[in-house]
Amino acid sequence: MERDAHDAQTHGIGDTLPMELKRQNYDRLQQEGLIYHRVLPPAGKSCEIRVVVRDASPGAVGSSTAPLRAIPSQP
Repeated sequence: MERDAHDAQTHGIGDTLPMELKRQNYDRLQQEGLIYHRVLPPAGKSCEIRVVVRDASPGAVGSSTAPLRAIPSQP
């Protein structure tokens, strides 16, 4: 979700990545991590983004918040 300077939500997206990993791929993911790329549409006066991740099987949850800045479009 995106939030403005007053901590109000300005935009949100839900997404699910189903994964059934073989042991070798699971071990590799544990070592190297998972990169997920998503382009977000501009949403007004958003100033930060918060990503929340939940592992449905054990119910584990984690989150990260970062400043949001627009990247100028290429002509």
